[in-house]
Amino acid sequence: MTLEEFRQAYSQSVTIGKILSQLKENCPKVSVKGTVGSLKAVAADAVIRGHKSNHLFILRDKEEAAYFLN
Repeated sequence: MTLEEFRQAYSQSVTIGKILSQLKENCPKVSVKGTVGSLKAVAADAVIRGHKSNHLFILRDKEEAAYFLN
């Protein structure tokens, strides 16, 4: 599976669909809980690609933010 195939598959998940529908309804705040590892970054990638706008991601601490960024 290529990176683009992975991105395409994940962008079609139910969770990403719910997030995108909230953003399209002008819900300014969306919270995602219960994620582990790189799932936050994968979800952020799908949201950014699906909703062309500015996004702000707030994480618990600088270590988590550095992991998210990488």
